[in-house]
Parts: sequence; C-alpha cells; structure tokens
Amino acid sequence: MRNILGYIIFLTIASCQISQQATQYEKRIGDIAFDPQSDNKNFELCYPNAIQQYFVFTSDKSFADYKPYIDSVFFASFRSIPLKESGLIRIRFIVNCKGETDRFRLLAMNWQYEPIRFNKRITTQLLFIIKSIKIWQVQVINERPVDYYQYLIFKISNGQLIEILP
Repeated sequence: MRNILGYIIFLTIASCQISQQATQYEKRIGDIAFDPQSDNKNFELCYPNAIQQYFVFTSDKSFADYKPYIDSVFFASFRSIPLKESGLIRIRFIVNCKGETDRFRLLAMNWQYEPIRFNKRITTQLLFIIKSIKIWQVQVINERPVDYYQYLIFKISNGQLIEILP
C-alpha cells in the first residue's frame, strides 16, 4: 500500500512538472514568438493563431515570380566583406496579410551544417537589406489573405554573397 501511495505522489508531481514545461513551448513547432527585445511591437498579425508555413502553399510559382526581384535587391545592395567566412545563413520571418514583415530570426552554419557565428558585418547587412524590402507578396488561401512564414538562405563564400535560396 505504501509503495502505491508513493507511486501516486510521484506521478502527481511528475505530471505537474510536465504541464509546467509544456507551457514554455510554442503552439506549433517552429512558431516565432514575439520578442520585445528585437521585434516591432506595432507589427500586427491578421490571424495570430493561424500563421501558415511556407510548405502549405500548393504552388511555389508566386514566389518564383518574386524571386528575381529579391535577388536583384540583395545583389545590388550587399557589399562583400573580405573575410574567410563561408557557409549558409538562414533568415526566417513572418509576412502578415498586408505584406509587412517582422520577427526576423537568423541561423548560421558552415558547409558541414554545424552552427557557427558569422561576422556581424555580414549578418547585420543581410538583416538590413531584408528589412528594407517593405512589401512582400501577399499569400492567399481560399480567397483570403493570410499571415505566413518566409525564409531566405544566403550562401556566403569568403565573405561574398554567391546565391540566395529558395
């Protein structure tokens, strides 16, 4: 009987700890939570509980049509930094239903996909350029504009921008 009571107490404590931990996570894997240190408090989402992932859209054609513009902005604006820094920099962000952006998050890795830190002269420049694009494409599902996640991956070789994906 004593062992059963101890087991019940253990399960009760464990379940309380699990429920406390669960509240620390996003609603969905990959959600970008608001960060008052870096995000614009005036950025408004039209559907904050339904931000669409980029893979939801049935056709990449709409972004493919927009991609030449993105490339032209970055390749015209980015100034190479003579450093021996190479790898990939992913910037992920939210585009609201009006085509406005915020909640930029950066992830950098070397060619072996190991996390690294690029020189701030490179990352700051990329963030500045991406934020300078004021209107992004509005995506529509069932004839309704939606909020969605977007990302760009920058291939950097020796401080030079060589390609932008997707």
